Amino acid sequence: IHPHETLQSSANVEIWEGLSRCAEENEMALHTYVLHSGGTKLKFEDIPALLRRDQLDGIVILGAVFPSLLDFLRKARVPTVVASNYDLPAPVDQVRIDLVEGSRSLALRLLEHGHKHIGFLTGGADLLVHQQLYRGFEEVMRKHRIFSRNLVRLVKEPTLHGIHPADALLKQKPRPTAIFTTHWQEGCQVVVAAIRAGIEFDSVFEIATGGMGENLDFVYPVLRLNTHPHELGKKAFERLMELHREPRQEPKALTVQCSVEAFPSSHLNPK
Repeated sequence: IHPHETLQSSANVEIWEGLSRCAEENEMALHTYVLHSGGTKLKFEDIPALLRRDQLDGIVILGAVFPSLLDFLRKARVPTVVASNYDLPAPVDQVRIDLVEGSRSLALRLLEHGHKHIGFLTGGADLLVHQQLYRGFEEVMRKHRIFSRNLVRLVKEPTLHGIHPADALLKQKPRPTAIFTTHWQEGCQVVVAAIRAGIEFDSVFEIATGGMGENLDFVYPVLRLNTHPHELGKKAFERLMELHREPRQEPKALTVQCSVEAFPSSHLNPK
């Protein structure tokens, strides 16, 4: 619904793929609708007609959530599951990715590799998913008493324009030996900044990213947080089927756990 408020770098597509795969395996039809904020393709008043026309058994909502839509679906007694990390205004069935715990795991892995000076870089600092990633990072850094505000760059713009924030991080004294970014594109910008700073490819410099990119050949060691969006779609489908079979249930909040993936050379230990 909102181009800048999707689950981490998935644009909801991977979640939808997990959902659609389950629907196909169960020989069910999956109807998809795109609500554009301020757009004209699909309006709120169209939804009752769509429910009747398509004889829907239930709805999974991805991305942003309109309270008015949730209220309508509740009153219409349509089984509904929200697959999103949004904090919802009322009790509703929801499946979310545990980004805070995932971020903690990623930060702890950097500590295991021996890093003591770890930077954090994000564009779109006001986005909920980026705030959740930062929360986990800050908790771990403070717990181990190595948190430094000088090594944090929280840029409000959704997309970083240029590598200046990364350049600024690498100019800090002492220079960070690892940088945590919320998105793989920011990780690529850190790579460019590190090359400009003369950091050798076989140095102790390491990048951790919360995103999922097609090209992760960062030349430096890289740790990636896999948020398993396909699993999110699968869990949302399974919960919806439970509600369809037994509609009178108390709302549940389910989570999908992240995993840390190390790419070649990520085993290096700083001295």
